[in-house]
Amino acid sequence: MCSMPLVEIGRFLAVFFCGLAIKLLDDFLDHQKDALWGRWNWVERLGPATAVYGMAALAVACSLDAQQALPLFWAAYALGMVSAPAERYPSGTSAWMETISCLVFCGFCFGLQHTTFALFALMAVQCIDDVMDSEQTPVCAAWPLVGHMVGRGSMWDRVTMTVVGSLCGGMAVLLDPMATGRVGAAAVLIWVMARMGERLGWKKSGEVEK
Repeated sequence: MCSMPLVEIGRFLAVFFCGLAIKLLDDFLDHQKDALWGRWNWVERLGPATAVYGMAALAVACSLDAQQALPLFWAAYALGMVSAPAERYPSGTSAWMETISCLVFCGFCFGLQHTTFALFALMAVQCIDDVMDSEQTPVCAAWPLVGHMVGRGSMWDRVTMTVVGSLCGGMAVLLDPMATGRVGAAAVLIWVMARMGERLGWKKSGEVEK
């Protein structure tokens, strides 16, 4: 009986550390853009080690529960490619080809339901995050194709992203309500950690606040 709470805690921690890995790696890749928009970024605190901590967080997540963590990571990777579908990467493939490859690989390893759930859950988180950060960055900055359709930075932009996020969240709940709760709780916790860092003005070790 007592093993069930421990299993659920392990699943939540796997989702949390996977989400933390996604956040750290995303900040590492986007730190120049975030600096341009005046957004606080984990690179301001961790510097070049941000990517290393991100990899370590992913390793912890996989050690706890790979089936919970890896579909979310692959979905995040696939969705990240959507921002520039025609762009060529060092592998020689275009972004849309990498997106399809990630989803096919994830579906093969973890099944269609886990892959579909991860996509809907992370699309919901991304939409809500874009709307919440709209005062600092253009809404749909992560997904310019959506931005071009609804008008970047407009009120309809925010409304559209809110509706899309709600629909994706609803689909995620239908597919797996417990996993949706874990993703939502982890996303809130990671968001709070980032806002604490921003409000406290966390800088790299040894850096003096101006």
